Order: sequence, then C-alpha cells, then structure tokens
Amino acid sequence: MKALIRRYSKLIREKPEKFEDLSKAIVRARMPITTQRYLALAFVYSAVSAMVGAVLGILIFTILIPFGKVTPLIARILPPEIIIRNFKILSIVYVALGASLLGIISFKFVHYLVLTYPFFIAAKRKNEIDLYLPHAVNMMFGMAVGGVRVYDIIKCIAESKVMCGELSREFRIIVDLVENFKHDLFDSMRFVRDTTPSEKLAAFLDDLIFVMSSGGRLTEFLRGKSEELLEEQEVSFESYIDFLGIMAEVYIAIFVLLPLFLLIVLVVMQLIGENVINLYRLAIAFVLPVATVAFVYLIKSSLPTPKVKIEEELEEVEKPIVGVRSGRAETFKIDEFGRLLKKLKKIVVYPFKEKTIYTLQFRILSFHFALIAIITFAVASKFLNLERSLILTVSAVAIPLIILVELRGRTIKKIEEKIPNLFRELAVLNEAGLNILEALNVISSSEIGIISKEINVVRRKIEWGTTIHRAFAVLGVRIKSDLIAKIIPIITKALEVSPTFKDAFITVARYADSEVRFSKRIKNYMFTYIIITYMSIFIFLFVVYIVIKSFLSAFAVNTTAMGSITFTMNIDTIKEVFFEISLMVGLFSGIIAGVIGEGKIESGLKHSYVFLMATYIVFKILLR
Repeated sequence: MKALIRRYSKLIREKPEKFEDLSKAIVRARMPITTQRYLALAFVYSAVSAMVGAVLGILIFTILIPFGKVTPLIARILPPEIIIRNFKILSIVYVALGASLLGIISFKFVHYLVLTYPFFIAAKRKNEIDLYLPHAVNMMFGMAVGGVRVYDIIKCIAESKVMCGELSREFRIIVDLVENFKHDLFDSMRFVRDTTPSEKLAAFLDDLIFVMSSGGRLTEFLRGKSEELLEEQEVSFESYIDFLGIMAEVYIAIFVLLPLFLLIVLVVMQLIGENVINLYRLAIAFVLPVATVAFVYLIKSSLPTPKVKIEEELEEVEKPIVGVRSGRAETFKIDEFGRLLKKLKKIVVYPFKEKTIYTLQFRILSFHFALIAIITFAVASKFLNLERSLILTVSAVAIPLIILVELRGRTIKKIEEKIPNLFRELAVLNEAGLNILEALNVISSSEIGIISKEINVVRRKIEWGTTIHRAFAVLGVRIKSDLIAKIIPIITKALEVSPTFKDAFITVARYADSEVRFSKRIKNYMFTYIIITYMSIFIFLFVVYIVIKSFLSAFAVNTTAMGSITFTMNIDTIKEVFFEISLMVGLFSGIIAGVIGEGKIESGLKHSYVFLMATYIVFKILLR
C-alpha cells in the first residue's frame, strides 16, 4: 500500500493536471483522504475485484459454459482435426481467456466506480447545499436583526446539522479553521468559498466577505439576499410543479394504461396458444413495486424545499415505579411488572386522553389498529369465509386510519395557513412596543383558529418559568409540521438575543407565506392528474369487465376448435391473473396519487382503498 502511495505521489508531482479534477472532487466531497491514497485504494479494490472476476470466470467457463459447448462455434474457425488433436490445450486457453476477460472487465468497472464516487458525492452535496441555503439565510437574517455577531451566526449554522444538512458542514469548516487552526475569519470563509461544490454558496460567501470587509450593513445585505433566494425558490417551485405533471403523465401512461393494452395483447396470444400470461403476472408483480418506490423517491428528493425536524427532547421522562423492601430500606428495586402495566395502560388510553388530533402519534396507535384487526377477523371468521373476513378486517382498519390521517393532515394545513398572519400580527404588536409575552397574550385572546390554543400553551409555559426557546420548541414538537420545524430556529434565535423581533418575524411570515402558497399550488395543479388517475383505473376495470364478460365468455370451455386452429382458453386463470394485477395497479396508483397530490405516502391511503374496493366489486361480485 505504501509503495502504491509513493508511486501515485510521484505521478501527481509529474503530471498534476491529470489528477486535478479528482483532487478537487475529493475536496468538494469533504472526504478525509489524500488524492494519492485514494488512487492507491482504488487500485487495490480494483485488483481484488479482478481476482474475484477471474475466479468467477474460471467457474463459469469450466462448469456453466465448458469448452465442449462452444466447440461447434469454434469449428467454424478452426479445422475439426486441430480441435480434436489439441482439445485439452484449447480448453485451458479457452478458460484462461474467459477468466482474463472477466478479470479485466471487473478491474475496469470497479476502478471507474471508485474514481467517479467523489464526483457523485460532490454533486449530491451541491444539490443539498443549494436546497438548504435559502432557509439558512433566513435564519442568519433573523439572528442578525437580533444583534448576533457574524461569527456566532456562522457557528450557529454550523451546529444546526438537523436544520441545514450539508450546508452546516461547510460552515463547520469555517469554525474549525478559526478555532482549531487560528486562521482569520475572512481567510477561512475564502477557503470554503473556493472549495465548496455549490456555486450559490460560493457567491453568497464572496458577497458576505465584501460586505463585512467594506463595513456594509449586514442586516440589509441578508435581507436582500433572503428576498433574492426566495424569488429563485419561486422559479424552482414552478419547475417542480411542471416536473410533477410530467411524472404523473409518465406513471399513468406506463403503469396504468400499459397493463390495459397488454391485457388485450395477451388475451390474443393466449388464444393462439402462447402461454405467457404467468410471465406477465411475474413481470408486473416485480416492476410495479420497484417503479413505485423509484417514482416516490424521485418526487420527494426533487422537492425544492428542505426537510427539517425538531428533535423531541422535551418529552417528560417517565418515572419508574419503585418498590421498597420491607424492613430496613437500605436498597430498592425497580418494579418492572408495575412499570410494564403502567406503560400498557398509557398506550391503551392514549387516543382517548389526547385532546388534539394533530398531536397523535401513529406509531402508538398501531397497537390499537392491530387490536381492531384481530378482533374483527376473529368475529368475522365465524360468520364469513376467509376472503370476506379479510376484506372486512382490512376495511375495519383502513377506514378509521384514513379518517385520522385526513383529519390530522387538514388540521395541520389549517394551522400552517394561519402562521403567516400570526407572525405578521406579532411583528406589528412588537412595533407598537409590546414584548414577546405581552404580544402572545394579546394574540392568544383573539380568535385566530386552532393555532390560538397552541399560542396559549406557549404563553403559559413562559409564564410558568420555561425559557422562550423551549416554549417555542414545544410548539414544533406538538405540531408535526415541516413549515413550523423550519421557522422555529429563526424565532428562537431572534428571541434569545433581543426583545425586538419585528424584522425577524416579518421574515418568518414572508417565508411561511411562500411555503403555504407553494403547497396550495401543488394541490390545485395536481388535482387534475388525480382525477385522470381515477378515470384511468375505472376505465381499466370497465374494459376488463367487458373483455371477460362479453368477449371471453365465447370461449368458456377450455379448448375450442375452429377449422385447423385450436384455441386454448382458461377463463378462471385469466380472471385470477388480472384480478391480482388490478389489485397491484390500484394499490400503487393510489400511493403515487397521494405523493403527487399532497407529498405524503399516507395521503394515498384513501385512493388505494377506493381502487382496491372497486377492483374487488368488479371481480368478485360483478364477474362472479
């Protein structure tokens, strides 16, 4: 390994331009490794893969494809008597060539993958940094308005990995250079500017350095930059909506309408004796789930807004039930059984004790849904057959789950719609001379919908001695909203440093208003595609019904002869196959409709349930 590192070090010194792009990619990917060491590791991994490939080649060309199987092909090139006379030598050469070929292919392939990996990581980091930059600049502006020093602002962003992703790592480098290596702040910022994979961050740092070195007003610069990035975000919102439309059209065309077309084709092939319907079933069963997962990942990863969350550190620690031994209390033991009973009781009464639907946690409710499923199936199985018992059990779980998901989602949406006006009013009250507690008291006494209850919670916690930071963090923990998770850090930082929070809250209101409008635009624009999905599914089921009921009923017997042609048709098999395919198409189409329309997989539960029930009615009732 050391010899390889010395060799590549010499090559880099002799031809630095040859490895310049790789060196830059390693730095931009923030990989803790030198270029020469990385090249040495790439060679080692490639050599190991070449040996593995050679061994596989020996096995393949000795066992799976021996020389005897390819002898007829070689006989077209060499005379048969030469092959017979030198059969053993040719066999050894054949295996050696095959193993060498696979070894070389493995070496080249792994070498290419290893060398392109830094470029892939750098590109991924660039996208994430660009995504989080508008949110981070809003945070910086809120802190600057509150009077926080520039270095403390940079340090805060560096420590906010949950909220700023890879962007916090770039700012962490600035902090490390200043604190650990005693570099000047400007030099540290210039280093990150020159090595970051994001052109937007480089331009921002360049402008920030100029403003700070020239004595410009930092708050005005950050205000303008925030507005500029929000305008750019509006453009990316429009592009994302167009992208969603294209994704919806592609999914409907390929994974909803294409199976309908293949249905007709396969029926014809079945008539002429081509038994490919089972292959069709396997292909759809494999392709549909994989395609759905790929579409969901592509849609969610392309969303031009950052995903942040507030860590739930504020929940009360459960006190253990302690039982003291009789006699002298020299020791104690934890009553594990009592603790378990208390925890079970807490889980059982949880949905009835929780007063607000938007604070419900579905991971706890899964116990109740499992209990409903068990009871429903146990009762239904005594009166109905297995199939209908399963349908009834699924409905008993799905319907309340869908209702809870929809009510919770709509409640959170109503809360989010009130956020911009809420913070505008708080900013106006602050401008009128009220501090944060007085402003919250005024707001909580006014009618502003569901959010007024949560403002009351925040106000009471502050009155009872909770810090403002923790009181607002409780708001983010209670309401599981991406929007609130994004604005809480700006609020808390602005309130920590100064009682004057007008400008920071106006920024929060503008940012929240942009997010709410974007969510509404997606929902309104994608509603058309959801309707198209419904129409496609129901047309799919209608055509299946017509084909099976009218067309295939003419071939109800297994074999029918017409002249010299024999038609083979198994109606039950076709119905069973396309029932399964229709179920899969309905299930996954519903998931995609939920992700496209509202950005959440759970929002597709209602669509999937409707499609599954429609499929069951068509196949098990109408086509019975």
